[in-house]
Amino acid sequence: KSDGLKYVLREFVDRPLPVSRPRELVLPTESGKVIGLSGVRRCGKTFLFFDTIRQLVARGVDRRRIVYLNFEDDRLQPIEPAELDLVVRSLRELFPETATGRLYLFLDEVQSAPGWERWVRRLCDTEDVSVFVTGSSSRLLTRDLSSALRGRSVTFEVFPLSFREFLAFRGLAPEAWDARGESRARAAFADYLRLGGFPEIVLADAALRPLILEEYAGLMLQRDLLERSGARNDVLLRTLLRHFFRNTATLLSVSKLARDFHSMGLTFGRNTLFDYVALLEDAGLVFLLPTHDDSVLKQARNPKKVHVVDTGLVAAFKAGADRDLGHRLETAVFLECRR
Repeated sequence: KSDGLKYVLREFVDRPLPVSRPRELVLPTESGKVIGLSGVRRCGKTFLFFDTIRQLVARGVDRRRIVYLNFEDDRLQPIEPAELDLVVRSLRELFPETATGRLYLFLDEVQSAPGWERWVRRLCDTEDVSVFVTGSSSRLLTRDLSSALRGRSVTFEVFPLSFREFLAFRGLAPEAWDARGESRARAAFADYLRLGGFPEIVLADAALRPLILEEYAGLMLQRDLLERSGARNDVLLRTLLRHFFRNTATLLSVSKLARDFHSMGLTFGRNTLFDYVALLEDAGLVFLLPTHDDSVLKQARNPKKVHVVDTGLVAAFKAGADRDLGHRLETAVFLECRR
């Protein structure tokens, strides 16, 4: 395992950083806190890491003091909790000059490394390190990280591109009182509602976009829901995910939905549907917005409104490119408010 780690560490130091485009979110690098990023796959968490690393290098930080590890890399799998200590040890064997001074650790998809929370906590207690972690589960970082580090972490929620970022990725910078620029921005906004904000989708050829979106949908279902949760009723989970993405910005009554699914011939236990809705929330694929009311009891009793994480993914679930444009607009506004 140590030799494999050394190959991975050396490769990162020697290769050029991937090209990345700046995002509105700028990560603090000297906060004294573990920085966590949560969000769905492919929304740009890894490239936020690369952009942050580029800023560190521009400030004069030696690349040998910066570690980037993706724990879904097959060369690191399977990794046992006791083997995590090899990361810093292997770096110092490769580059003895890193034995003193600050290290910067960027740990991608940490949910694939069992026991990572205790290891990160011990690193922060015993080493001069700045640690950044990402995960595709909101619970993983907002609960597990905060409880393990006892207030020494800050978590940022990362979303697909905002409309401002969408314009920047397309090289558009409309100015006030410019009729032609306003027309271009209106056309771009129609594209934004249709395509969504996944960076790869925005930059991809038009013919490839539907295929990439379908790949995203399948990957999220398989890796972030079925494999990680161990859910047994994959048909129910697929049906629920499809229902939400085809009906974004609509009210959710879990009891009514259960009756509808039963009428379709699906069989499941009373609490299974509630558990699966929670799984989708945990994965950051859907958000449940309660009714605005001063009474917490009324909020709990009333149906919640469902919003999905990206309007472009609606098309991946065969909802049609122009279906329910008003609902897509409402979801885009919700996501901007949450962002």
